[in-house]
Amino acid sequence: MRNQDPFFLEVVVRFDRDNMMRMPKIIPLHAGYPSVGKAAWLSHLYPKCYFELSIMTTHVHQYLYQRYMQVMEVVPLSKILFASDAYHIPELYWLAGRWGKRYLAKALTDYRRRKPVSGGGHRGRKDDTLQEQPQGLRTR
Repeated sequence: MRNQDPFFLEVVVRFDRDNMMRMPKIIPLHAGYPSVGKAAWLSHLYPKCYFELSIMTTHVHQYLYQRYMQVMEVVPLSKILFASDAYHIPELYWLAGRWGKRYLAKALTDYRRRKPVSGGGHRGRKDDTLQEQPQGLRTR
């Protein structure tokens, strides 16, 4: 547990290291839980680092809506990925679908109802719309 800080991944996701440009797409799994804020900040700082919500949906049910909102405050919506992280137990698949739809839909609705932040906040940017997808992740 001591070495699970998401900031340890900074060396991997950094754009330039040893004068060598790299642009890997990095998706830290399980949302950096319990350090959700740090993992979200990492996804905010680096353009090819995405944020995946899986373990929070089925295993961290308390304050799930608030955690989703915490992630959306920092990470552009086009970089947030949803997964169930269910395994072996059929009820976990059901819970992931049910809670994921309920709390993520509520968080996204509330997020979009807010007015854009003035003074250079990230909420007014063109690339922060629900319709856009990252270039490399198009499904066509």
